[in-house]
Amino acid sequence: MKYLVFIVNTIYNDKILFVIMLLIVILTITSSPLISHTESELSKIAITGSFYKYEYILAPNTTIEGKDIYIAIINTANKPINVSLGYEAPDFIEIIFSHQNVTLLPGEHKIIYIKIKALPNAIPGEYEVKVYANIIMKTVEGKVILVPGAGQRTTIRVVGPTGRLVAETIDKEGNHVTTEISVLRITPKGVYTVITNKSGYINISIPPGKYIIRAMLASEILAEEKIVIEENETKRVFLTVSTIWFDYFDVLPYYKDNNIVFAEVIGVVKNVYKPVNNVSIILVVGYNGSFLENISIASVPVLPQGRAEYKYRYIPVNGWQNGTYTFKLIMISSKRIYSETPEKKLNITVYKAGERIITRIQNTTTVITANRSAITTTTIKNGEFNYWLLPVIIIVIAVIAILALKRKR
Repeated sequence: MKYLVFIVNTIYNDKILFVIMLLIVILTITSSPLISHTESELSKIAITGSFYKYEYILAPNTTIEGKDIYIAIINTANKPINVSLGYEAPDFIEIIFSHQNVTLLPGEHKIIYIKIKALPNAIPGEYEVKVYANIIMKTVEGKVILVPGAGQRTTIRVVGPTGRLVAETIDKEGNHVTTEISVLRITPKGVYTVITNKSGYINISIPPGKYIIRAMLASEILAEEKIVIEENETKRVFLTVSTIWFDYFDVLPYYKDNNIVFAEVIGVVKNVYKPVNNVSIILVVGYNGSFLENISIASVPVLPQGRAEYKYRYIPVNGWQNGTYTFKLIMISSKRIYSETPEKKLNITVYKAGERIITRIQNTTTVITANRSAITTTTIKNGEFNYWLLPVIIIVIAVIAILALKRKR
């Protein structure tokens, strides 16, 4: 301690030495990049997402890209933060971000999609790759510096000989259909998208392995197929798709006096591709296992894209009979069946006046005498009588009797 006091007194008393020490302190401070953010704010950024989850496999001159490969950057600070994306990988592997620089408000997050590319000179092997987000900050002098933030790591494997995949979406007649067609790789760690093409046709070089080929339109999966690609193999896949279908179908019976009056048939058609001309909706009715009749419930010159609802109140020509009725809708255009629904069944019992009818609604049994002039009902819940009501009924009757006697007096 006494040595420290001696040194301080010596520097203070010697003006030249004091000036020299002061200059050293000033130069040390000015040569360090003073950041306009506090050190505690350097860690106010977090990264989540799916990039780290998979083991990616590429061949030279191939690419992996899909909406299921991404990172999400989160600003947990109390002020806006500017972020720059970067990566560490061998020279022959490129990581391409959907956004290179982003600004995040407090509490805001941003999803960054990632594309992985192996260049033609890629060397087969297994490599660790890191993606990271740096915080962009300014020093007091106005200089821009990058402060390390957060990141994710994964493994990328470059393989040698490849196979070739040719895939196309077609309709039932073999005509090309323009859809979104995707190739997804199946790995022990999960399934990720290798490539997506919106033309309905893909012709790519692809590493050996297991894949799913999937066709989609308007976020609907139209068809998919699992395949295995071997080295030096060319695999051709044709996905047959239906672009029009019944999205909803039901038959709702309407009753009056406990007898069925009509059955309301409801069908919703969904068209995800393009308008179709001269469309007819046919209702096919069966009775007790045999064909009963066909009825055209709708006919339109053009069925547009989107959803269209059709309703029809069905009553048999000869009236309702005891038995089982079946219903099905078929959509036809230019003598071609585009879509049909599964069958719906209605079990019908027709009652005549004077017959006793027993219907069950939830857990209550109602016995009805089918006489239109006077219908009497007795309800027994779960087949039990509520005995606790008996004292109440006796008291009510007694009160009524007492009041009646008082009036007579």
